[in-house]
Amino acid sequence: MTKTLKVGDDVIWRNGTDLRGTIQYGPFLSAAVDGEDAYLVRGQDSEPPTSYVVSASSIEKCGLQFAVNDRVIDADWWGTGRIVYGPYSTSGVSMYLVSRDGEDLIQPTRASQLHAVVASIGDRVRVVKGDDAVPRISAMFEGKIGELVEVDPAGPVQYLVQIGSGAHGAPDGRWWCAEVERVEADDSRPAGFEYYGVFYEYGVSYLDKDGNIWTFDGTMNREGIPVAVSENPLMHGCSLVRVVRNYGPLDRLNT
Repeated sequence: MTKTLKVGDDVIWRNGTDLRGTIQYGPFLSAAVDGEDAYLVRGQDSEPPTSYVVSASSIEKCGLQFAVNDRVIDADWWGTGRIVYGPYSTSGVSMYLVSRDGEDLIQPTRASQLHAVVASIGDRVRVVKGDDAVPRISAMFEGKIGELVEVDPAGPVQYLVQIGSGAHGAPDGRWWCAEVERVEADDSRPAGFEYYGVFYEYGVSYLDKDGNIWTFDGTMNREGIPVAVSENPLMHGCSLVRVVRNYGPLDRLNT
């Protein structure tokens, strides 16, 4: 999965110490980092300011600041823990003291290798983003709610979500996802499907630009995309994607 970085992002990277800067350009292929994807980064800690070519694999987006008792994932250790002190600086490196779960150990840990715990195993979560490397399958899971069954802090896609009893990659199965959000027990969001940022509720009628009425009852096609019920038999069974692209935008009729 490609890291989501853009011009203007504040980032941190390792070069003897943790360095901070702002992305000026990229990504681009660079011989300076052995042909890897790279970014041009303007350093924040040098005077006068210096720009660096930094490999994408060694760069992380800044912005996460932790407080005492925050739950975190240590990407180097592959485990979770709790912040007990920090941040503080050691030889120019931003650090925290982390109490590791299941161990009687408090470990000094670089800030750059810590990530916020968004959910715990067993929580109900909504899939925000699947795996960019497999977009066709990932689209079947984005917007769905399931159970978080495994976390891989070091992986490019960290969260394994179980939607139903199906096999891995099946629409009612499980899938490794890049981003999830915890769903509270009293979450009132109805059953439905999210497509390009718009949520379509099952059992609700929608009016298209030509005056046709569409309803989605939760029936899926082989690709895991909802199919429509239409008053026009020639249009019955069209996928939500086809309906939105060819006849949208769709306006909700009933509440």
